[in-house]
Parts: sequence; C-alpha cells; structure tokens
Amino acid sequence: PSPADLDRVLTHSKVKAVHVPSVDDEGADFPTVGSLEDYLDDVPDEWDGLPLDFFLDDDEIADIDADEDGDEEEEEDLGDEQHADDEGATVYLYGKRASGFTFSPGSPLSAAWYNKELEERTSGKVWMRVIHQAGGWQPHMPLFRIELRFMRPIMREMQNTLGKEAGAWLDDPWQAIQHYHDFWAYGVGLPPEHDLAPDVTHRGWMRLTLPQAGDKTRGRWPTDPIWHIIQRADFGSYTPPQALSRSKLIVHDAVAIDAEIYGLLRLRSVLHGRHEETTLTLSQELRAFANEMEDWDEVKNRDYTEEVREKARSMGRGVPLMPSQLLPPKRSYQRKHKLDEG
Repeated sequence: PSPADLDRVLTHSKVKAVHVPSVDDEGADFPTVGSLEDYLDDVPDEWDGLPLDFFLDDDEIADIDADEDGDEEEEEDLGDEQHADDEGATVYLYGKRASGFTFSPGSPLSAAWYNKELEERTSGKVWMRVIHQAGGWQPHMPLFRIELRFMRPIMREMQNTLGKEAGAWLDDPWQAIQHYHDFWAYGVGLPPEHDLAPDVTHRGWMRLTLPQAGDKTRGRWPTDPIWHIIQRADFGSYTPPQALSRSKLIVHDAVAIDAEIYGLLRLRSVLHGRHEETTLTLSQELRAFANEMEDWDEVKNRDYTEEVREKARSMGRGVPLMPSQLLPPKRSYQRKHKLDEG
C-alpha cells in the first residue's frame, strides 16, 4: 500500500496520526519504527493482572514494558463512515514504501494493515515463511496482513445481539472461536454473495472503495473488488457470516435526550453571546444550529438521511430499503437565512 491508498479507505476509526521514520530503516537488522511494533506486540489490558509465567514458555524470557498501557478511551461506533485521511491515518514508511497503517490503536476495536514480509525480516521471524508457503505464498510475492483486534467492550456488545448470556464469549473462548467469520464480517463487511440487502446491512467498520468522479459522498462509493477477497477470508469450516451489530446494555430515554439537548442549546446561546438579546426564542437557536450543521455536512459531503440510517444499522435497528434499492439523491444545498435575518 501507499499513503495515497488512504483516499480510498472509509472507516469508523477516529484515532489517527502520522509517523515517518528514517529512510535507512529498510536496511536495518532490527526494526527501528517503535510505534507499529509496539502496537503489534501489545497485549490486551485485561492481561495486566496475570502472573508473568502466564506469558512464558519454560525456556523463554520476556521483557515487558510497563509504560505501554495504551489508550483506554472507548470509541463508540457512531455510524459516521469517514475518509481515513480526514484526520490522518497512522502511516509507517520504510523509505518511500508504506510498511503499514494502524487505526484506533489501544481502543476496544482497532486494526492494522502492514507489510508482513518486511515485519518478519526486520524482526527475525523468517521461520513464519514456511507457514505462508503452505498457503501458496512464494518469496517473490508481496505479503500483507490485515489484523482486527476485538477487546472485551466490543465482544460484550456483540454477544448481546446474538442473545448470548453475559460473559459467554469471555468465559468460554470455545464459543467465541466459532464466530471468527462473524467478527471478521463486522470489521470488513459482508461479501456481495452474502449481503442480500446492501442498502440495509452494516457495511463494515472499514472498507476499501472505488472513487466515483461524479459523487463526492464517499459513503456511496462501491467497495473495491479486492476488498471482496478480504471479506471472503476462510477461518476453517466456512459458513455464511452473520450480520453482527453492537448492542450496549443501555436503554435510550428519548425524554432524557430531549432534556439534554435543551440544556446544550441554552449553553450554546450563552457561548454565542445571545444571552444579551431580549427576544431570543428556542426556534431561533434551533435554526442557527441547523444552519451550522448543514454547513458542516456540506463541508464533509455527508447526507443526513444516510447518516441516520447508518446509525440505526450500527445500533442493530431495522432499516427499510430505499425505492429501487437506491440511496437518496443528495439534495441541492440552499443556505437558510442567518439568525439575524430571521
């Protein structure tokens, strides 16, 4: 991959940065790019309390970096599928080649794409090539790995949608490994042959797209056929994946949400200096807020209808098909009257 490929990646990840090491790193005997290796070598936070001998074979010695605690902030899947380069994805370069990308490292759901052959060569793990060759890989071929990491918060939410008892997947891993392909489909999306209602189902936490010159709304770009190969990854006895969704053990109270929005609108009025006005109404503040958000949607090339539908999908709610299974056309943008013109 190259950094330019990020233009075609749509993802729900929100934590991203850029790292560019020395051009001499490619010839180094050992890896000198700390961040990618730290991510690949990291262990789940849940393992922090386990005894040291849990990680070790009888003839091994491990060095544990106590400073690598990771970011414990949980990312909520907001249904906002965004251009991966909007905030800058983590890009690791060896010379002019990209050795890998990471998305949301340290979060309950994270991912890494990286040059596996280069990682094995610089870390001394060349013994793994025998495993790759058994799968058909040859030394002259490129070799890249796409890795998804699901931690406890995500697994709790997913097992809720399947009606599993609390802790079933966490206490009995033999149940969890039967759903590898379901986890994978949640991360990368369903392949076309199993996505019978693409306008309704969750399209994956990340995907590679084909840009469409006439459509600036990236969420409507079709998935690259190369990504379909990734979606069809086989984890053994293959069965069609389920369209998993995340469901937290919470109940959304519409009345409480309305009260919170009302309080935020009052705060917004004060921050914008409108507390000095003697005739300010709620309708005026709502109109000003709507104008700002429509401007923001225009900048982000977002369609509010599709944003709401994707949010519903991520919450496991049913979404009706659009007529003829087509997404709604983007409405022509008309700026509403400003507050001082109302």
